[in-house]
Amino acid sequence: MQLLIRYAFISVFIVSFFAGCANGVSRDTSRFSGISMAPPNMSATHLGNAPVKVNITLNDAAQVALKDNPKFSAKALQDTIEHALAARNLLAAQDSANPMYLDVELTAIHVRSNASSTFFDFLADNDRIDANVSLAHTRDLPPVNRFQVSASSRGGLIGKPGNSRVESIYQKFSDKTLVEFLR
Repeated sequence: MQLLIRYAFISVFIVSFFAGCANGVSRDTSRFSGISMAPPNMSATHLGNAPVKVNITLNDAAQVALKDNPKFSAKALQDTIEHALAARNLLAAQDSANPMYLDVELTAIHVRSNASSTFFDFLADNDRIDANVSLAHTRDLPPVNRFQVSASSRGGLIGKPGNSRVESIYQKFSDKTLVEFLR
């Protein structure tokens, strides 16, 4: 009996340690039914070799959530996405002639404090970033690709300390966003 309890405890510990990571990309066309999309034959939805400029905005709900999430930085998220694009030679220079525009509208953010993530990780909510992402050839044309990205993370039974946890979710969000365009 004691051996069974020990194995059950170890199993729960291992599952708790690795639990809590959920990410996804979804295309909800009904949500954007009033927004015209570019014709599919206009261009591939992939980035190809076109340079990209990144723009991050917060909708009303994210603006309200930002007040309760002081550790979140839209600039740091933008820097992470731009760094990933630069690593692939896809980041547009300031004076680029014909860049594509990657618009990220943040819809929900939740970043836990250091105390709750380190000491009460198994009880606290996940860190989460949700956004509507679109890619357009120019500001004048409708987007050629639009989807929703959701990235969330939990450090396990004992959370990741400090900024590594926040940087980790920025990186997950960036990866999920770019994978959609680069596949």
